[in-house]
Amino acid sequence: MQNTKQILYIILILIISSTVIYSQNSGVFGKESIAIHPKAGLLFNYYTSDYKSFQGTVDCGVFTFGKGWGWDAALVIEKDLGGTIQLGLGAGLFNRSGNSTLNNTFQSRDQNTGRTTFVTLENKMEATLSYLEISPELRLVLTDNFINGPFRMMVGFRAGIPVTKEYAQTETVVSPSNATFINSGGERTTVRQMASGTINTATTQFGVSFGFENMLKIGNHNYLTQQILFDYNFNNIVNDAEWKTFAVRLDVGLRFSIQESEKPIIKEPEPEPVKEEIIVIKEEPKPLPYLNFSGDFADNMKLETGNELLATLPLVNSVFFEKNSSDIPSYYSRKAGTDVDMYKGNPVEYHKHILEVITKIVNENPGSRIMIEGATSGLQNEPKGLELAKSRAETVKNAFIELGVPASKISYRALMSPRFPASQQYADGISENQRVDIIVQDAPLQQYVNLEKYAELNGDYLVNIDYGNYAGNPKAMTTVNKQNISYDKPGKYRTKIKERIGIDDKDYVVNSKVNVDGSELSETKKLELTNVPKTVVELQTNNFEALLRFNYNSSDLTEENQTLLRQLVQKLPDGATILIIGSADILGTAEHNQQLANDRARKTEAFIKNISGSRIKTETTTYIDKFPDTTPQGRFLNRSIKIRVK
Repeated sequence: MQNTKQILYIILILIISSTVIYSQNSGVFGKESIAIHPKAGLLFNYYTSDYKSFQGTVDCGVFTFGKGWGWDAALVIEKDLGGTIQLGLGAGLFNRSGNSTLNNTFQSRDQNTGRTTFVTLENKMEATLSYLEISPELRLVLTDNFINGPFRMMVGFRAGIPVTKEYAQTETVVSPSNATFINSGGERTTVRQMASGTINTATTQFGVSFGFENMLKIGNHNYLTQQILFDYNFNNIVNDAEWKTFAVRLDVGLRFSIQESEKPIIKEPEPEPVKEEIIVIKEEPKPLPYLNFSGDFADNMKLETGNELLATLPLVNSVFFEKNSSDIPSYYSRKAGTDVDMYKGNPVEYHKHILEVITKIVNENPGSRIMIEGATSGLQNEPKGLELAKSRAETVKNAFIELGVPASKISYRALMSPRFPASQQYADGISENQRVDIIVQDAPLQQYVNLEKYAELNGDYLVNIDYGNYAGNPKAMTTVNKQNISYDKPGKYRTKIKERIGIDDKDYVVNSKVNVDGSELSETKKLELTNVPKTVVELQTNNFEALLRFNYNSSDLTEENQTLLRQLVQKLPDGATILIIGSADILGTAEHNQQLANDRARKTEAFIKNISGSRIKTETTTYIDKFPDTTPQGRFLNRSIKIRVK
């Protein structure tokens, strides 16, 4: 505070001195009524601070200083008060970003040698700050002709409202060169993200600026300006830490002078002779048809980005055959190179791509193999027995070879009935046992839980249709949310936009057209996504749903299911709630199936509590959103639990 008072005293003395010494100067800018002065430049930002952390940042030591480059763009309106003193009012955007760093050294064990060594880490706080600033200024002409124009001193007061206020805290290995971090996926890296988010800045920043300006004449009272300024802010950047900023600013601008115009002497015109008025009566013309159509984005557009927790669709790894047949049914897709979305879609429909999906998994995992188990529903239903089971296995093997799987990676065997058969006292159980089970070895059949980056645009699109003097009604259409929205009446419409877009998309386009009685208008509106307010979501779980399959009439968690649950628990934040939905197929009595569904839910809940403790909450229920029991794959999917995150 003492330094601030000293700076203000110096500025006041300079103003008074300059006013007295150069009060005889006048007419530097002619008979100027006002001047417009756009400018832009660079800032060297410097931080003084004394904090360990703020908001969600990680405490890794005391940050005492920081620096960084920024930029500014502003417009100043000036009023000449007599040739020596000009009063200005400026407004503009100022980037006051910078980085604060500190080094920490601690002991660590070298995994290769087993020796204890010292590791030095750089903790970096990257602040992205920009302010919309308004600045009343006073400018004093020190000399009328310094090089090729006036030389002025400038002082001003600034008030800024934060526009961009993000931070990112990272930790980087400085030494030794072979030291690395190991993330949760086992990946080694020398840099890791510690925290990021929005800075809880002070509502308004207040400060002063002072410096000097050289003006080079480029026309009649117009100048190219060069400024060197010092900015100092009084209050802290954040509310909960000692953190101030000041900057040295280099600006270049153009000053345009608007001169007062001389009032011409106006002579009174001689009166014209009065003419007789001629009245012409014309027929009223028929009104012309008109058509107006416009669309634009509302002010509430927002962009949400972040990481989304997803689970792959459940895969029923079996091919079901018709009775006494070894021909693969036409239901199954067998197109080489088919790109199947593993995260979105109907799991029952997804089953028809079983051969394509497993081909992709095997080709992406060089050490993997396929074991094919051909089976029948027993001799009394399918008399060919093992011969039929072998033929079914060979048919599936040949299908994989046609799709691009090397024959050396495939082995098969024939069984009279599957290793996990369905009860044959039911017709549906018999049809389920007429199948080939596909076992993938040394490769994940499903990549259960995954984090995917996403971007979602939300807001409203406004449409206005106005027309008249047409015989028909307009037919208008706007493409929003990848759908065509139709309008058949004039009026004002508001359409909700909620659409997933590409992570790297730069803009969002809406195409519209309207047609009435042959007259057509078309329009394309483009929204630049860099100008849309952005919200970063650390973890989005609304669309997460995982399905864990069980063997027929079993409630025991398989090793694959336990792997899914461990992956899920590791990626959920503390306090999250997992909803467990138990299910069973239609085979058997209703009482038995209800008990089986309950057992599956309870055993899953017990396993989650065992691996997570009290960190994760759980809820259980049964029979929500069952799959149709009319197909074998539907019944296989109903022998399961569903996992959702609330």
